Amino acid sequence: MSSLYLAQMPMSATILKNRQAMQSILRDQVEAESLILFPECALTGFHRALKAVAIQSDIEENCAILQRDCDEKNVAIVFGTPWFLGDGIVNAAVYLAPNAPREVASKVGLTESERLFFSPGRGRPVYQWRGKRFSIVFCREVLDDQDSGLELAEQLDFILWPGYIAWSDDPENYFEAARNIAEKHRCAIYQCNWPDSLNDPQQKKMGGSLVIGASGETIDRAAFDNSALLKVAL
Repeated sequence: MSSLYLAQMPMSATILKNRQAMQSILRDQVEAESLILFPECALTGFHRALKAVAIQSDIEENCAILQRDCDEKNVAIVFGTPWFLGDGIVNAAVYLAPNAPREVASKVGLTESERLFFSPGRGRPVYQWRGKRFSIVFCREVLDDQDSGLELAEQLDFILWPGYIAWSDDPENYFEAARNIAEKHRCAIYQCNWPDSLNDPQQKKMGGSLVIGASGETIDRAAFDNSALLKVAL
């Protein structure tokens, strides 16, 4: 049986530092044949200087470095990053599996502030990991009508939910929406969150990465406001 890890790592303002934090987890802290979920915009950080950091050549170069680590360690990862798509930039999640083509999901439902930089994404693909089928929903998208396109997917084994959420802002809406999605699709939801905010260092109740069962029940939760690595059996 393979494992999923929710990597609740601290946010840095540069690609280099975030990539090094991801590598530390990928190389040294997880088992082979596992899948790791990182937060939304994990490669760049999710902060006000994002536009200056999001350089296509840098993102491509660091994705290639992470792919080599995945190949060597026989580990798959899903991580958030800005991604250049046509003439625009989308808020994306890159899926790297060992010795496999790179796949990219993009955020459809954007906040008003995100729309100043990101273009809306396209579709809601279904991916496979070791015989399991999964899709990806980003942060506030759980609040959108019709699950942001998840209603088009075939039966899923689980949903990955990378985010940047201050749970103290409006936690019940997020919980209720995520539980409804889990129940509707009869599959678990695995949420990975940032434990801190560079935009507001005083922000509390970050972190709290979450495991929701197929019946909508809360199965496990990481600590708030601290780094964590939560392991789940798939």
